[in-house]
Amino acid sequence: MDRRITPEDLPEPACQIESEDVELTLAIMRLPKHLREVTLLYYYQDMTIRETAQALGVAPSTVSQRLKHAQAKLRILLEGRELHG
Repeated sequence: MDRRITPEDLPEPACQIESEDVELTLAIMRLPKHLREVTLLYYYQDMTIRETAQALGVAPSTVSQRLKHAQAKLRILLEGRELHG
C-alpha cells in the first residue's frame, strides 16, 4: 500500500526564513490549506510540480492551478498590507 507523504513528514525547510520574509510567511500561512500546502512544498521544500502532486495525491495540473491561485491571493494580501501599512 502506497503511503501518502504529509507536510508533517517533511524535513526542515530547505532555506532559513530571514526577518524580512516574515510578512510573506504570515501571508502564506493565511492561505487556505490546499493553497498553503502546494506553496510550501514547491517553494520552500524545492519540490517539483510532479513531486508536489505525488506528495498531495493530486494531478500535476492541479498543483499548477493551485500555485497560480496562491500567487494571486498572496499578491492581494501583500498589496493590501502596503496600502494599509
